[in-house]
Amino acid sequence: MAVGVIIPLLYLVIRAFEVDAQTLYTIVFRQRHLELLANTLGLTLGVLIFDLILALPLAWIFSRTNFASMRSLVLIGALPLAVPAYVMAYALLGLGGTDGMLAQFTGTPIPRISGYFGALLALGLTTFPYLYLNLLAAMNKLDPSLEEAARSLGHHPAVIFVRVVLPQLKPAFLAGGLLVVLHVLGDFGTVSLMRYETFSYAVYLQYAAAFDRTYAAWLALWLLVITGTFLFLESRMLRNARILRTAARPSRHYTLLQLRWTAPWVFIFVAAVGLAGIGAPLISASYWLLFSLAFWLLYAGLEVFAGM
Repeated sequence: MAVGVIIPLLYLVIRAFEVDAQTLYTIVFRQRHLELLANTLGLTLGVLIFDLILALPLAWIFSRTNFASMRSLVLIGALPLAVPAYVMAYALLGLGGTDGMLAQFTGTPIPRISGYFGALLALGLTTFPYLYLNLLAAMNKLDPSLEEAARSLGHHPAVIFVRVVLPQLKPAFLAGGLLVVLHVLGDFGTVSLMRYETFSYAVYLQYAAAFDRTYAAWLALWLLVITGTFLFLESRMLRNARILRTAARPSRHYTLLQLRWTAPWVFIFVAAVGLAGIGAPLISASYWLLFSLAFWLLYAGLEVFAGM
């Protein structure tokens, strides 16, 4: 395993320092590095926030409310893991545009999602399960007595969630967030389809288009430095995040909150997440498959008619 890590790293170092000092200085201190760094970190932060907005409410719904008994709905938060990010990007691109699926059905051209927001949406919808599963598991393992003690002191449920529950979820957030960060940093297919330049996309362009292996090696080394920085920060923060429980396992389970008049709105939120994470790529892929099939059937029919 160590050999598989060291050999590519040695290759990058050798490639990076195979030029003269003047060229090396020009490569290392290019202004473009700051632009790529801003793009990469901006996308990473945006995906993290997007994932948290989806994952935290879903984890709470399926661990603290009567929706937890609906096992089939619990899987909605995990199913997007089966959809590669670049497939989601294809699906989003296929929905918009003058010849997109939505334009064909509505008759009105809808702008095609691309660039930063396209990459954020495609990556966010396929990576939020990393955060959701960690938060859900952590919430199910928390000791109810801590929240009951805060409730007995007269604290509002929102205050209890912020001051009692959230601090205990820090390790789960760091673990799931790290997976999201590493996925975004290493992703190439999605950002290339969305035409949004990050370090991984720039590395490919230098190798495939510019044939500048030295500059590509330096870009890859910069990406490794960024990744190592995130790993270091996560380990430092995780070291200081400790959960104190009264027992290895909670002695009793939570009393699930029975949603009544808010249940339809919660169901709409869960259904919207499922439709966006699973429905969109399936519907888009099915549409273009049927469209291609109809085209080739028409083409074959014309060939037969022409030969008669």
